[in-house]
Amino acid sequence: MTIRSLTGCVKYQLMRMKGTLAFLPTMSIGGMFFGATLTSLIERTPFTFKGAEMTALDAFSMIMMFVFMCCYSQDFVNTAAANGASRKTAILSQLISVAIISLLVTAECAVLSPLTAAMGGGQPFWGAEVYGGVSALLESGMNIVLVYLRLYLLCFMFCLASGAAGIMFTSIVYRLPGWIAAVVICLIAFGPNLGVLAVFGIEKVQWLYTGLFKLAGLFANGPTGNAAQGVAFFAVLTAVEIIISFLLVMRASAKPLPVKGE
Repeated sequence: MTIRSLTGCVKYQLMRMKGTLAFLPTMSIGGMFFGATLTSLIERTPFTFKGAEMTALDAFSMIMMFVFMCCYSQDFVNTAAANGASRKTAILSQLISVAIISLLVTAECAVLSPLTAAMGGGQPFWGAEVYGGVSALLESGMNIVLVYLRLYLLCFMFCLASGAAGIMFTSIVYRLPGWIAAVVICLIAFGPNLGVLAVFGIEKVQWLYTGLFKLAGLFANGPTGNAAQGVAFFAVLTAVEIIISFLLVMRASAKPLPVKGE
């Protein structure tokens, strides 16, 4: 791996992922217009954004990053191979690219969340407030700057871990035959839940999720979670996903893209 090849991969990936940055504002503002228009037509009332605000955009961003990386990741590995870059470089460059896009998406959430709330006449709400609501944290004496830095850092880690999950799932598809990959992905996504349910029953499933929530630092101090523990949890999760991705593609057969024009 060379710095030049790594930089080249990152530049290509960021160029391909630029649509991700346009998707969030388009979805949030466009969704408000659509919802307000539909409500106005159905209820035959004047057009208004009141009650149409988009909330928890950071939580939606997690899903968005996962889906986009599922769509892009295989192309990134193929393109790296076509240009002589190693698979290690391809995976590392994807992690860097996802981190950059996650930072930018977090900045978008910081602007869009209060903007859409103001347009709808409501209060901005972050999915990251499961670790403690803004009002509760301010009332507890936490500095307002720290409150929002906490939200931004959690949002960034949510997006980073989700993007890394997309890379991992795509690596499974890259490495394994189609139906085997589908089975493995289903086992990862649903196996623990359904397995515990089938063997031990619903109470143990609840115990499983409670344990995961505690591990992620949720509800550690009553309504206020442990944000530091949450950040550490998602950082470890991201590292595990990237390591698995690297191990999967490392021994896969090369699948370079055809040379354009041939």
